[in-house]
Amino acid sequence: MTENVDAIGFTADGRLVISTNGPVHAEQVNAKAQDLIVFNNGSFGWQTNGIWDLYFDGSDVDLRGWRGDIMGTWIDADNGDIYFTATANSAVGGSSVTGDDIFVCQPSSLGAATACTISLFWDGSNYGFEYRFIDGFAIQR
Repeated sequence: MTENVDAIGFTADGRLVISTNGPVHAEQVNAKAQDLIVFNNGSFGWQTNGIWDLYFDGSDVDLRGWRGDIMGTWIDADNGDIYFTATANSAVGGSSVTGDDIFVCQPSSLGAATACTISLFWDGSNYGFEYRFIDGFAIQR
């Protein structure tokens, strides 16, 4: 895998989750910029190994129309909600999302059959972030 990683997160059980700024081909996984892939059965260090798998299929929740991609992600360890930022303007789940916003997916299923309720979590333009892209964040509860 030689793609550019532009979002990094971790599942509640500690698995690495990433998104890339373009198509990614790793083992049997083919993903796009609006997807998240997860490193399963992974061990890190001198001889890192594991298996990449699809974690979140953005096209299943109508994210395929984006001109941009997922730029940042944070996964709530308490409930599995997936928080995102993206590079382009879009309408997702009835909300208008721009690069200066954070939105949340409350998943009912993940992987190749992703389903979730998406809503706006934080509107950056209300806090002076208009016309900027948020490419990394963390949420503290």
